[in-house]
Formats: sequence, structure tokens, C-alpha cells
Amino acid sequence: MYLPENFSEKTYMPAVLKKTSVGWLIEFYALHPTENRLIRKQIKLNRQAKRFARVGEFRSYAADIVNRINIKLAGGWSPWIESENIRLYTKISDVIADYLQEKKRELRPATMVSYMSFCRMLTEWLGNDHVKMYASMFNRVYAIRYLDYLYKERGVSARTWNNQLKMGRAFFNWAREKMYVKDNPFESIKTKKPDKKKRVLIEKDVRKRISDYLQENNPNFLAVCRLVFTSLIRPKEIRLIKVGDVRLAEKCIRIPPENAKNGNERFASVNMQLMEWLLDVHLERYPNEFYLFGSDLMPGKVPCGLFRFDKEWNKVRNALKLPKEMQLYSFRDTGINNLLKNGVDALTVMQHADHHDLSMTTRYANHADKKLVDTIFNNAPDF
Repeated sequence: MYLPENFSEKTYMPAVLKKTSVGWLIEFYALHPTENRLIRKQIKLNRQAKRFARVGEFRSYAADIVNRINIKLAGGWSPWIESENIRLYTKISDVIADYLQEKKRELRPATMVSYMSFCRMLTEWLGNDHVKMYASMFNRVYAIRYLDYLYKERGVSARTWNNQLKMGRAFFNWAREKMYVKDNPFESIKTKKPDKKKRVLIEKDVRKRISDYLQENNPNFLAVCRLVFTSLIRPKEIRLIKVGDVRLAEKCIRIPPENAKNGNERFASVNMQLMEWLLDVHLERYPNEFYLFGSDLMPGKVPCGLFRFDKEWNKVRNALKLPKEMQLYSFRDTGINNLLKNGVDALTVMQHADHHDLSMTTRYANHADKKLVDTIFNNAPDF
């Protein structure tokens, strides 16, 4: 039960029979779960008293009621929640645990990362004291304070702040459906204008430098970069590719729906560079259940760690002194941009990239192009 630090551990004061100026009554005090203080409760017995001819008989009757009330109070009963939904008095830590347990049964492990991250950050912010509060006590003030903490103290971007707001709404919508809360404290909070993505295109000469460096230092990670660039497979999807997903005869890799970001099965094409690497790996030596990139970036029983690709990319970026805006995911942006600029129709690129609609695909054609001015200068018709 959530109590402030200076509150007594006593959760009730026993019931007693009293006769006052207004008549007979039973009086006791019980802890109110949301106000965190003992509040008096009175039960009037004037009508019952009139039924007895003798006061002694009535006292015996009332004493039995007092005894039963005190037994209930000692067992944790509260008169304040008897008429309300008992779930409103569930600790927020228990609600979070219930939420994650249910979502684990419904969502892919990769999707669960965001849910677990939100719940972990919220729990850390609540701390040892407030994590014991009832979920129904988490109001809009708490929601704003939590989001302010993320933005001002942790320095998250507007995009991350919006994602946390979205996750907060999802969590409390679920809690409302399960009747743990009456209202969603994140519901009326407006989103921030998101920052523009800082990824930049990776030009051909830079790709050549990266390729030369990785050929010598980490050829398996070079295959990861090429899968992002050529096959447009997302890094999180690459991590979960299994040997059995590789279709050498069809020159493609199957991305099953449970691993795909949008939940759609697709077959990502591979080019000759990737085919040569796949042949060099000798996939026939490994069971189909092995992951293509295990702990040593070779086929293994378990996939490489969640952040392994990021760590490898940081090594490349530091070694070649590339800008921070140049991320591993930039290969995918560059691959989409190049396909569009090279005349591949947007619908084909959309399907290859696993986008929801064409507007998302054509957006990649607007990346800054260093050669755009020269191209227009040399090819624009005279008036």
C-alpha cells in the first residue's frame, strides 16, 4: 500500500459503540487509499435500537457488529473501496508487470524492446517511493513531470519525447481498458515538432573507403552494410535472418512476417557481391535454424547482440573519421535514393523497401544531392 514517508503504519482505528446527542452509532477510522490518511466512518443504529425492548439486548447486538467490523479491518478490509472497482487500488509497479507480461504474448521480441524501454524508464523515474503508488493516482501532473524529466534532464530529442508520449498513451489506454485507472493522463498532452532526421547519404567514394577498410578488418560486417544498402533490409531484421531464410537459387533472402518491421513477409533481392559472400560462408555446413549472424558475425545458434551492429559501425566511423550523421541506417536511405535516381519506378522501390505507401518512398528522393546543381546546370534546356 502506498504511504508517504511520514505516515504511521497504522491503517485503522478499531470500531466502538457510542451514544451521542444524535443517538446510537458505531464509529471507526480507516485509511483512505487515495488521500493517505485515516478518515472517520460512522454507522448509525437508531432504527435498530428501537427494535429492542431493553438497552442491554441492543448493546449485545451492536457489540456483535463491532466485533465483525474489527475482524474485517484487521484483515485489510476498507470501507472506502468496497463500493468501487478494486483494481483502482493496484500498485503501478504491478500494473506495469501485468502490461509487459501480456504484451510479450502478443508482440515480436524486436517490438517488445520499445515497450520494455518505456516501462523501465518510467519505473526508474518513479523511484522506490512512488513506484508503490496506485496506478489510478498517476494523474496529468505526474505525466507532465515525467516528460519534462526526459526532455530537460535526460536531454532526449523531440522525436524520442514524442515516442515516449505515444508509449505513455498506449500504456494507460490499456490500463483504462483493464479498469486499473479511470483516465489516461497522457491523452491531452500535445506532441512536439519532431527534429529532422540527421542521417545523410553515403556517397560512392565514401562507400569505397568503407568497403576497403572492412574487406581488410571485418568482411562479415561489410556483408551487413551491403544487405542494408543493396537489399534494403533493416539492421534489426538482418540480425534475425536464419540460414534457412537464404535462397541462393532465387538470389534472395526471405524476411518472415514475425521479423519484419511492418509484419509483412517479403523476399529481399541480393546482388553479385552479396552472392559471393554467401557462397564463401558455405551455408550448407550449418543447420537452417542457425542465425546468419551469430556472436562472431558468422552463423550460430543465437543471434548477435542487439547493439552489436551499432558497435561495429562506430568502429568504422571512428577509424575513417566519418561524421556522426552518417549512420548504419544511412545505407538504406542511400540505397533507396540511388534506386529512385537511377530510374527504378517508385512502386518497385516501395515493395523492395517494405514501405506502407508511395509517399514514404518518394520522400527519400529529397535527400540533399551534392551533384544536383551541376546536373541541372549541364542538362537544363535553353529558354
